[in-house]
Amino acid sequence: MNATPLFIHIPAHAQTIFSAPEIQGRFIEADAVLLKNQLLRGLHLPDLQAFLSIGRFCPQGRFDALKKHGDILHFEPFWVAPSFGKMESELLRETQFLLWERSDGLCGILLPLCYGDTRTTLEGHPDGIALRMNGTLAGTEPERTLIAFAAIGSDPYQLIHRSLQIVAEKLGTFKLREDKTKPPFMDQLGWCTWNAFYKEVNEEGVLKGLESFQKGGLSPKFLILDDGWQDYDGYYLNDFPPDKRKFPEGLAPLIRKTKERFGIRTFGVWHAFLGYWWGLHPDKPISQKYRTLKNRVVSVFSKDGSPDTLCPIVPEDIGRFYEDFHSYLHGQGVDMLKVDNQGAFELQLDGKLGRFSTFQAYHDALQKTVSEKFANNLINCMSNVSDVAYNLHSSSGWRNSLDYYPAADAAAQQSHIHQNAMNALWSSVFAWPDWDMFQTHAPHAEFHAAARAISGGPIYVSDIPGRQNFALLRKMSLSDGTVRLCDRPALPARDSIFRDCWNEPHLLKIHNKSGALGVIGVFHCCRNADLLHGDFSPSDIPDMDGERFAVYAHNTRTLRVMGVKDREKIALHRVGFEILTVAPITDNFAAIGLADKINPAVTVLSVERLKSGWSVRLADSGTALFYAGYPCRAFMESGEELPAQFSESGLIAVSLPSGVCACSLLPLAEA
Repeated sequence: MNATPLFIHIPAHAQTIFSAPEIQGRFIEADAVLLKNQLLRGLHLPDLQAFLSIGRFCPQGRFDALKKHGDILHFEPFWVAPSFGKMESELLRETQFLLWERSDGLCGILLPLCYGDTRTTLEGHPDGIALRMNGTLAGTEPERTLIAFAAIGSDPYQLIHRSLQIVAEKLGTFKLREDKTKPPFMDQLGWCTWNAFYKEVNEEGVLKGLESFQKGGLSPKFLILDDGWQDYDGYYLNDFPPDKRKFPEGLAPLIRKTKERFGIRTFGVWHAFLGYWWGLHPDKPISQKYRTLKNRVVSVFSKDGSPDTLCPIVPEDIGRFYEDFHSYLHGQGVDMLKVDNQGAFELQLDGKLGRFSTFQAYHDALQKTVSEKFANNLINCMSNVSDVAYNLHSSSGWRNSLDYYPAADAAAQQSHIHQNAMNALWSSVFAWPDWDMFQTHAPHAEFHAAARAISGGPIYVSDIPGRQNFALLRKMSLSDGTVRLCDRPALPARDSIFRDCWNEPHLLKIHNKSGALGVIGVFHCCRNADLLHGDFSPSDIPDMDGERFAVYAHNTRTLRVMGVKDREKIALHRVGFEILTVAPITDNFAAIGLADKINPAVTVLSVERLKSGWSVRLADSGTALFYAGYPCRAFMESGEELPAQFSESGLIAVSLPSGVCACSLLPLAEA
């Protein structure tokens, strides 16, 4: 007989399998009867105080309208967003991740799984939480399958990581981010054509765009040619080569020009999971090369609710399709891919094929060719579904939220940052979260730039040619068009995890690290408050080493010395932010980084103790900031003295001329 862990009440007719005693881990099993009924009701969370769930937006016509905080959620099936509550019945349908806090401060986790062809999600129910199971074709239900994993622990970050580590070992279908290679393009500043041209992109526009960057003195190093370049009719793909009207010479000559004239190192192209949105054109020769599943369903593009004919390739042929398509792209000189519209695949199958196994066939084929031909340079997009998450075995780039919409109001911009921060609690264990492109010339650009700069994910923009804000671009990148990123994905601080910072008057705090330095981002994401007050502490970064810290504020350009448990107050207006660099003080000295960067911490490459001072290497030239408990003089490696300003707070500003990226600092008495 299986004992039920005390932290979660599981109905007697479900079985549990014990795993990982340090977190009281349990896999929950369902039998054929439950699978046929598709619902397991009656799970309870004793001592529930608050919960965070991450779940799918609801596609039109598929689920009942959901009401939360006075808003009707009506979105697409490819994205997830956080929701918050204090009662089990508040849990939204299609939840894919549940983290809760108990009255004693411990946290619990419940992960619905994809196993075999069964995909499980969570939802609130009058008698507790229900697990809904689907994906297996009627009449093919297995005798038994795993449907969820539950565990408990005192540290929510460690609990999430350890739980998904156990799930990965059990399922064998995915790997954690730490066990995969970071996409190589991520150390380069990027430009994507989408918000600049939308589907009207062409060769002339791409080249003019790159020329405008070059004239501004800062050129991106990776480029994504987004939707609009392909040969398509409506939503169908006609063939592999591009639209001849837009790209008369083809891709290869364009790619050569971008690399030779403008220094592009990584040229990427967009395509949909099926090649194009609805798959292969049924009346073109390409559809004769690969078997397709013609399916009449209501797609996400349906304007009046009537069905459309979608033509996904059968799983037995998808490997050959990707091999042919990606061989063509690789031969043209393409270096990376952005593969879109993955989450809508469930609608395209619509009961004709087993769900998870078909996702698996597609992703196995996709990741195989991306690994072989594009060095794992891939952004999985419109793909925040568990079917994708539990299939990411080599791919490690994952769009983390709904699109950035430059014309949307301030509340939407706040929501975008809040969604990305909270979603990362789940997504960052699988991959490097991509917080999406943004425009440096659009409203609230600095708000977005600050979030990207500390996110740990790729930094790329979708600026309209000639309208770039080069001052802001330089704050996020180095002079050679590369970027320095934090060591890991950014996560919400412990006291932000169970707070709905978009609807409630609380500041959102995000933390990250770069080497020994820490970073805290404070963001005003509340859509219905003008001025918010909060606080911050070095202890907001859970693994920060040290006892005393030099804490530098990017916007106010102020420095304070704080103990590890000290807290300082902060106030921000709507859509405001502050980035705090937290530098451990050793022997009364700390290196902070370059003052003209939003995230100075990432610019500190090394700090070496000298006999009577310090030697510091930075990622670029500019004004370098340091803390010292005594006045110092600064010198180049050649021995030439550098201009340095010392303030009463201990902040030292050293001017590094162009090409100089290192200096030594000596106490005034020793110099």
